[in-house]
Amino acid sequence: MRMNAGPAEAAGLVTAGKDGWSMDDTACALAVAISSAFCEQPEDEIACRARCRAATSDARHIAIYLAHVVFQRPRRVIAEAFQRDRTTIAHALSRVEDRRDDPAFDALVTRMEHVAKHCRALIPDGAR
Repeated sequence: MRMNAGPAEAAGLVTAGKDGWSMDDTACALAVAISSAFCEQPEDEIACRARCRAATSDARHIAIYLAHVVFQRPRRVIAEAFQRDRTTIAHALSRVEDRRDDPAFDALVTRMEHVAKHCRALIPDGAR
């Protein structure tokens, strides 16, 4: 790992290959960064493989949701990026979808989706 690696790279979500960044990993890293900013949870804790506090787990679930819904990453790719089983990814997606019945939570996720859509639009077509 590089000495000046950022939190997403340090957590293993973003890897610098000889040809640059991997789109799959970059999409997940962007989802983590957005969730981190809105949920006020550290990126490295959201991306961490270990169990964590409920607030961090909620932020991770939202990041997984953004990676799948907005960045259109397959569950398999998200599972690899977050070092989780595909059933865990499905559980996270289901939790976020169920919680969207709460107007306050839905408003938060809607704002995050809006930011994520703008980030996705900046990614070159060939890298999607």
